[in-house]
Amino acid sequence: MAGQLRRQGKDGRGGGKGKNGPGTASGTSAPATKQDNKFWVITGAEQDGDTLDIKVTDISPCPFNDREMGDLTHLAESIGTDGLMSDINVMHTSAFAEEYPDAAAGITTKYTIAFGERRWRAAQMAGLTVIPAILRNDIVPKIRRILFAENFHRKQLLPVEEAREFNRLKLEDGLSIRGIVAELKLSGPSYVANRLKLLELPDTLQRIVGAEGGPGATTAKHIASKVHDPDDMIAVWNAIREEGISVTEAVRRYHAGDISAAETPVPEQRHADDVETPPTNDDTSENEKPAREPTAESPVTKPNPSEADSEPSRDGKEAEKPQKPVASTGTGKKTAVDQEASQRAHASADREETCKGMVAQAFALSTEQIDALFARALLAPTQQTAARTRAQKWLRDAGKAGFTISDTDSYFEAVLSSGNTDLIKTVTVTTALAACEVRARDGRRQWDVHDAEHVRLLIEAGSHHPESAWERAQLKKYNVAFPIGDDADADSTD
Repeated sequence: MAGQLRRQGKDGRGGGKGKNGPGTASGTSAPATKQDNKFWVITGAEQDGDTLDIKVTDISPCPFNDREMGDLTHLAESIGTDGLMSDINVMHTSAFAEEYPDAAAGITTKYTIAFGERRWRAAQMAGLTVIPAILRNDIVPKIRRILFAENFHRKQLLPVEEAREFNRLKLEDGLSIRGIVAELKLSGPSYVANRLKLLELPDTLQRIVGAEGGPGATTAKHIASKVHDPDDMIAVWNAIREEGISVTEAVRRYHAGDISAAETPVPEQRHADDVETPPTNDDTSENEKPAREPTAESPVTKPNPSEADSEPSRDGKEAEKPQKPVASTGTGKKTAVDQEASQRAHASADREETCKGMVAQAFALSTEQIDALFARALLAPTQQTAARTRAQKWLRDAGKAGFTISDTDSYFEAVLSSGNTDLIKTVTVTTALAACEVRARDGRRQWDVHDAEHVRLLIEAGSHHPESAWERAQLKKYNVAFPIGDDADADSTD
C-alpha cells in the first residue's frame, strides 16, 4: 500500500516498526485487531512526523473544517504546473475516531485531513492520484479547536454564533476567557465576556442579533435590560429600526403603551453572510460585497420635549428625525425653526457625500490634520456607536472594508485582530471622521468651533463646497474660509 514506507528523515531512521510496536497506530494504545471491523484499520507502523505518499482516495476531509473552499481553479493550475509546494497534514482516522467517535462515524478512509483540504481538492482537480502528506496524530485531541481558531476570522459568524462557540471552548475544551482570547488572537477578554452575555437573551432576540434587519449586540442587550417580554423586545427593536429613534425613546414609548408586539412583524432573520461571495483561492483575501446595513441606534440621550421636531408622534405614524424639517401648519409659511432644520438637513447630506467621496478616494491627511482630527474625535463629546456604524458603511460602500462582516462589533474586532496595518489605519481614520460628522449632524445641539474645524477639513481634504446659507453663516462665525462662487441654496434664505 502507498505510504507504508517512511521517507528518510534528518534522524536517518527509515520505515519498519514504530515506537509503539508492530501493528499499532501512533497516538493509540489499542492494537489494530480490535478495530478490524473498520475499513480504515491500520496495517503497518507509521509514526508522527512521517511523510507519506498517499492515494487521494484514501483521504477524507475533516468534519470540523467548515471553511468555504472557494474557487480552486487557479490553485489546481499551479499544482498541475509546479506540483504541490507544501505537503498536507493528515491524521489516522482510527485516532480521530477514538477522540471524536460521532464525527468520524461516516468516514471510511484510512486518513483524515488535519490541514490542507483546499490543496487536496485542487490536487484532485489537477489529476494527481497520489499526494504527499505528513502524519500528525499528535494534534488529534485539539484539532477541532485549532481549525476553529484558524477559520474564526473568515467565517463571519453572527454574534450569538460566536457566543456559542466561545461557550463550547469553555465547556468542552476547558479554556478560560483569557485562554479563548489567546487561542483566537482577540484584543481582550471583554469582547468574549460581552459575547457570552448574549446567551442570556431570549431565543427570539438571539436569532436576529447581528442578522440583516436585526439589532447589534449592544443594542440588543440594552433592549433586554429594559423590556421583559421577548415579543415586546422585537416590537421595540422594530420601532427603532423603522423610525430611526433611540433605544431610550423606544423604551419610553413602549412603557407609555405606544408600542406593542402586535404592531410590528419580526424583522427578516437572515445570516449576516447569506449574500456574501465565497473567498477566492487566496488564503487571506476576502471578496468585498456591500451589504444593507441595519439602522444604527441613535444616541442614548433623552430628546428635548421643547423641540417639536424631536418628539415622535403618538398616533403610530413615523416620527421625524431632528435633521428633517417639520411640516408647517396654519399659514403654510416656514417658521424660523423649520427653516433652520431644513438648512441643517441639506448641509448634513452634502457633508455625508463629501465624507463618502474622501473614503472612496483613500484621502491623505497631513500629520497636523490627523492630530486635529483625532483630538476632535476623542476629546469632544461624540456618539461612538453611531460613528462606528457610519464608518463601517462608508468603507463598505467604497469597497475598502477588508471584511464582509455585517455586525459592527465583530467587524471592528476582526480589523483590530487582522494584523493588517494599512487596513487598521484606514478604519481608524475613517471612524474618527465619522465621529466628527455624527456630532456635526446632531440637530439637538448648537455648533461650536470643533464642528467648524470638521468642515474646514472637508474643504481642504475633500474639496467640500458648503451650499447651505446656515452652514456658511456658521463657518463665518468661526472664521473658516469656504469656496465662493455659487449663491447659497434658495430654500435656505428668508
